[in-house]
Amino acid sequence: QNPYCRRRVVAPPLTEVGRVQARALQQRAQTLKPDLVVVSPLARATQTALLAFSHLLEPATADSRVHFLAHEGCHEIAGVHTCDRRRCLSELRREFPMVDYDSASVQEEDPFWSETVREPLPQLAQRGYEFLLWIRSRPERDIVVASHFAWLFTLSSAVLHCDDASLKAGFLTGEMRSIIVRFEDVPEASAKRARTD
Repeated sequence: QNPYCRRRVVAPPLTEVGRVQARALQQRAQTLKPDLVVVSPLARATQTALLAFSHLLEPATADSRVHFLAHEGCHEIAGVHTCDRRRCLSELRREFPMVDYDSASVQEEDPFWSETVREPLPQLAQRGYEFLLWIRSRPERDIVVASHFAWLFTLSSAVLHCDDASLKAGFLTGEMRSIIVRFEDVPEASAKRARTD
């Protein structure tokens, strides 16, 4: 049986290797001053963000605490592979009480899960595009997004216009990149387009 489809591997947590990789990001993460941390609601991305940006969880004052928010828009490509099936919301709330699941209306069950159909790449790209429109509407300027390889690769290859070809390269496990996203209104049909520098 395909190991990606084993029922006992539903949204697995980070392995010890993954936790080491996330902790290795802490020194660099401490140099950043995000206004918001957005996480995929899959446990491994949430854990990565919480470990890498742990210094933001215990600030000197409550007013300086950075908001950690889960959003389905940056959920990994979904369907068939149980490792990419999200746990139910009530379980996530118990495990990650410091993450806000309400502001972006995370549902109780994984809305993208299908036992028989893998999410088509155009649908994943559309979800990434809608996520960027949501980001555009936010008042925060410096935003961390903790997501997954296929989602990030699709976003950088099919949604963003990247001037730097290296931004289109696949992400490594536990890799952090800083990019500037600039939104421009495109004349044809008032479509929105994101551009990176």
